[in-house]
Amino acid sequence: MVGLGEPSAFRLQEKRYKLRKSAPNDVDLTDVIDFDTTQLSPQVRLLTSMAATPLNTSLPLEDRTPRVFAVKTLPGLYFIRNPFSDAEQLGYIQRSMCEYPKHPHPTNITNLAKLTGKPIPKPRTDTPLLYTPDLRWATVGYHHNWDTRVYDEADRTDMPKSLEELALGLHAIAVRASGVPEVHGFVPEAGILNWYNEDSTLSGHVDDSEHCFHNPIVTVSLGCSAVFLISRSKEETPTALLLRSGDTCIMGGVSRLAVHGVPRVLGGTCPAVLWQTSLLPEPLSYLEGIMRPRRINISLRQVNCQACPQSDPEPVQACVDDPGRTPIPEATPTPTPT
Repeated sequence: MVGLGEPSAFRLQEKRYKLRKSAPNDVDLTDVIDFDTTQLSPQVRLLTSMAATPLNTSLPLEDRTPRVFAVKTLPGLYFIRNPFSDAEQLGYIQRSMCEYPKHPHPTNITNLAKLTGKPIPKPRTDTPLLYTPDLRWATVGYHHNWDTRVYDEADRTDMPKSLEELALGLHAIAVRASGVPEVHGFVPEAGILNWYNEDSTLSGHVDDSEHCFHNPIVTVSLGCSAVFLISRSKEETPTALLLRSGDTCIMGGVSRLAVHGVPRVLGGTCPAVLWQTSLLPEPLSYLEGIMRPRRINISLRQVNCQACPQSDPEPVQACVDDPGRTPIPEATPTPTPT
């Protein structure tokens, strides 16, 4: 039990990894699980082959066979090592810069303008970019109200097809790798996009505003690498994961209501193919340099439980008592690394 005024175990780890301006390159990743090491952490289980064969990205996303891991400390948490081609990552970055923040999708910039009555800054006319350094978040589909922390049926726009397909494809990869049959049909209804700079953080929190906890949150990391913390509660020392560009977390089962956050973005780790002029395709040359010090996170989730009336303002007890049906499959053998 944490004493009054004492920082929680989660908060202590946030402070451990947080960027210090006096020592910006000083970060100890010893206890951060790196899924690219040959010596896997005992906290994870490999559910697919470790063979170093090139990923066939010409297949539909749901049919690809990237490396998938289960995190033992949090049943239902799956980690998918980058299943995308460079071109696909660039495509999602381009949409995140030019399409997803577009009206009528709310952003922190349009929200501030609405509150203050100040005009919304006009976008540049020489490029299709809607991104500015002040952009921090955008919502699509059902729009999460950051003040009331509720989703309103009257406050929603169409879910972009590209994000719906992204969520379904990644979810299918995790379901196949886990060996656990899908019980509740996954319907991506809401997306939250976050833009991070090198000094940005996301404090530990629980995503519990939705009505449905049966199905997972699907979250994709693009750009610079980051340290991701997750635990069952703030009193529990979190598990630290290293997220590289393209990596995906599927937060189902127990992890659906876990505390999670990003205390550190690792500057200078964005793959050059996503920002370097000589490597960008000519039609995307306007992205030159933008992602070099930045990270984008795309978080997709279901809002309504198909078994509950949509008018019910509270999550049904069944969802609270049984948040998800994707436990770590004990019967799934770990393939021998080759």
